[in-house]
Amino acid sequence: MKNIKKLNYFKVDVSDYEDIINNLNFKVAKLRNSKIIISGGSGFIGKWLIGSLLNINNNFKLNLKIDIISRNSKRFEKNYLFLKKEKCINLININLCKVSLDTKKRYDYFFHLANDSNSKYYSDLNFQLYNNLQITRNIIKFCENNVSKKIFFCSSGAADNI
Repeated sequence: MKNIKKLNYFKVDVSDYEDIINNLNFKVAKLRNSKIIISGGSGFIGKWLIGSLLNINNNFKLNLKIDIISRNSKRFEKNYLFLKKEKCINLININLCKVSLDTKKRYDYFFHLANDSNSKYYSDLNFQLYNNLQITRNIIKFCENNVSKKIFFCSSGAADNI
């Protein structure tokens, strides 16, 4: 068992992060100096991923660079003030439904966790599905030239009018 720093992010029980770090089934050194981009970082899965990456980064001195895409990065940063203190974090304010991700930056890993399922604004399921398809198209187009190692897609979004 590695003696880890007790870092609590997003009000997640520190023991959960301890379990993640102590039970890693891969060599964390593979992540050293990696550039990671995450869409949907303010969602349920995204917050767990960011908290875990921050703990791993801080405990193993990996020098990660993590860009987080959010439709409302100011609100995300306001709700989670610790993000400003984390030098490895950069927030990108963009709505992937409407705009393609346009940057010349290269990344090693892309975690696509974004989903547009806010039924409060979209009563039309087809419109929701179309928006999610647009997000995914924009991500795939971006990844073709900007991501060198792995792309991970997962969504916890749900439409309640199915």
